[in-house]
Amino acid sequence: MNCTRLDEEFPFTAAIKRSPGVHLMDVIKDMARELFNAGLKYVDGVPDPVMFEKGFIWERLLSRAFGDDKVTRPGEIMCDGIACSPDGIEVDEAGEIVVWEYKCTTMGTKHSPEDTWSWKMQALGYCHVVGANTAIFRILHLLRDWKEERHVYAVWRLEFTDAEIEDTWMSIVNHAKMRGWV
Repeated sequence: MNCTRLDEEFPFTAAIKRSPGVHLMDVIKDMARELFNAGLKYVDGVPDPVMFEKGFIWERLLSRAFGDDKVTRPGEIMCDGIACSPDGIEVDEAGEIVVWEYKCTTMGTKHSPEDTWSWKMQALGYCHVVGANTAIFRILHLLRDWKEERHVYAVWRLEFTDAEIEDTWMSIVNHAKMRGWV
């Protein structure tokens, strides 16, 4: 037998097109860097594109799995000069708007969206722009915790108060203004 590794580039898909200007996650990532000295993992000075691609693939898979009858992918929504792109919006049985977010992560299952600052900020921001108080996270955990025997799909529901949503949005807008982005 002859086994040879081929030198082939990964066939990256076209991610959802983003408009020019500042986006919610740009502001949140900048806030995280300032507050926690946290940021993206870099390879040769740029973010690892394969890490982003797994998230795009997960988003496309769930968008197809749930289809338009359950959730709508709204595209970009501009609010106060900041572009926001929720993965999905549902109107539940009670007529309430619910934000959906899809995450594919190497974090273990002990991490919830409540514990993940940037995810919580993102959900609060999206809730503001669509007039919701609830967010649903559908997360694929690629790395297991010691107690898990397989990869885990976890679904979380976060409910926010109006005050939490408005305070968060004000901090996001104020940070973007401080940077001169809006």
